[in-house]
Amino acid sequence: MSHDRRIGYYELFKIHKGCHTIEPESLIIEPFTHINLAFVNFGDDFKLEDEYGDIVDRVSFSKFTHPGLRVNIAVGGWMLNDAPTQHLWTQMARSYENRQIIINSVVKYLKDYYLDGIDIDWEYPSASDKGGEPQDAANFVTLLGELREAFDRDNPGWEISPTLPTSYSYLRGFDPAGMAK
Repeated sequence: MSHDRRIGYYELFKIHKGCHTIEPESLIIEPFTHINLAFVNFGDDFKLEDEYGDIVDRVSFSKFTHPGLRVNIAVGGWMLNDAPTQHLWTQMARSYENRQIIINSVVKYLKDYYLDGIDIDWEYPSASDKGGEPQDAANFVTLLGELREAFDRDNPGWEISPTLPTSYSYLRGFDPAGMAK
């Protein structure tokens, strides 16, 4: 509890499973400063898919009863990083046009649902076993920079947090120093 940032993940993909479902209104928020909604992903058009909008809206509404709570979307995770979609990160990040499509989609999504930012869980840039290419690390840094520029234009308070692996072999595909900038 001594940390300034305490993040909980709410698994959107389990909400319709029916068994042991915790509805957004039943979440115990108090220990958390942030709730990341996992996962709002993008399709091969590089636009976010809005399949959980009703749940996202209900979690976002909890900010009214818990002042200071930050609600972010998490994009990626294992669902977007395995076949048949594992190539999408590389295809999106390699092109300015594709990066702008997802950035505009993220900005619209954050505005539509009154959210506070994005957690990016790309598993794993440059990893050949995950469909990655050597230039992914540099392209990820470029994506984060362009995303920050777009956020600063629309809402400088929006947050960006990338998820990093604990595995050294996968961490080699990231540029943490470049990402921090």
